[in-house]
Amino acid sequence: MAKAKVDKFFSDNKSYYTGAFNATFPTLDKECLFNGLPNGKHDVKFKVDPKDPRYLAMKKMVDEAKAKGHVMWGEDWLCVNTPFSKDKDKDGNLSGDILVKFVGTIGKFKIVDNFGRPVKGVIWGGSEMDVAYSVQGYNVTKAVNGIKFKILGIKMIHQVNKDTDQAPTNPNDLFKFDSPPPAEEQEQDITQEELSNAGYTDDDPF
Repeated sequence: MAKAKVDKFFSDNKSYYTGAFNATFPTLDKECLFNGLPNGKHDVKFKVDPKDPRYLAMKKMVDEAKAKGHVMWGEDWLCVNTPFSKDKDKDGNLSGDILVKFVGTIGKFKIVDNFGRPVKGVIWGGSEMDVAYSVQGYNVTKAVNGIKFKILGIKMIHQVNKDTDQAPTNPNDLFKFDSPPPAEEQEQDITQEELSNAGYTDDDPF
């Protein structure tokens, strides 16, 4: 009798949102394609206190996914990789914070502003964003397996690059793009038809 095929991946098929945070080491823009980014992958990390409720909720989701992985692939499944790592300062010393990593495939998710328009230009660390993601498990080889947070979409709250100032420090500034733009800018807004033609639909995470 042929051995039953066991899937190498699973997803909880749910969407979660990080809420606003400052990105650390983002590789989200097309410029990264020319800097040796492997396998067409994008990722972004954010730094969080281990006592932060957001981290505790994510850790619980990863623990639940690990349990599902052990059911699918056996108790000897090692779960080598997780979205979490320990943050280090510029001298290489542990800072006490946790880095949470989100990964996605080029062309499989969109980065938009608060009006649903595509974000352009380079995205630097310190950019403020909200990431929609799902929890996935994978078991490809003994060395390539674990749990990951897969990017479903990103809403940019404040983009930082060479053409902008540093990220806002006033919490009220985080939502300064939520109000309608000046009249002269409204005339240049992308229409819903143009968004549809570009592949942006009401079914997108944002």
